[in-house]
Amino acid sequence: MSYKTKFDGRTDKTIKLGGEGNPSSIEGYFLGSKDTQSDYGPGKLHLFQTSEGVVGVWGKTRMNTLLTNDHRGQMVLLSFTGMIAPSKKGRRPSYGYKLQYDPENTIDVSNIDLTVAEAEDDGDDDTANEWNSASGASEIEDSVVSDFEEEVPVARPVVAPRVAAAPASADRQAKMQALLNSRRASK
Repeated sequence: MSYKTKFDGRTDKTIKLGGEGNPSSIEGYFLGSKDTQSDYGPGKLHLFQTSEGVVGVWGKTRMNTLLTNDHRGQMVLLSFTGMIAPSKKGRRPSYGYKLQYDPENTIDVSNIDLTVAEAEDDGDDDTANEWNSASGASEIEDSVVSDFEEEVPVARPVVAPRVAAAPASADRQAKMQALLNSRRASK
């Protein structure tokens, strides 16, 4: 008799595809996606069985629409194609991706259920803390934080001037106009 280990949804590492300092593609068997919740709101983590183990990729909007359940178990190549210009004025560019898959090269993922909610840590369970340190939970949290730091624009502080500007007198306006006119004449 030989025992088999049931996949519990943990990843060996998590990455972000695209952007500076991040890998531009991942190739492996697509195991599925699981919904995550953090201080920044809901998110998706896409899981791949690769030669490096189980790798989680933090989802972006366009990636989430490409990686659907009909690709579970298939060998896929997900590539970052670059930033896509926004369709509406005032919006930020989005991440572009391309998905290639091989429907004939598959593995059985029918026994993998990523929708099962993980047990919540009530602070009294030492095994939960051991699990968090063993699974690299701090790495995941750091990745989530860095992912959202790039997504949220930072507002500049508004600081009032130390000395209020003096109203322009007619004499000062005439001097300024003469200065501007002299510069235009010299060109």
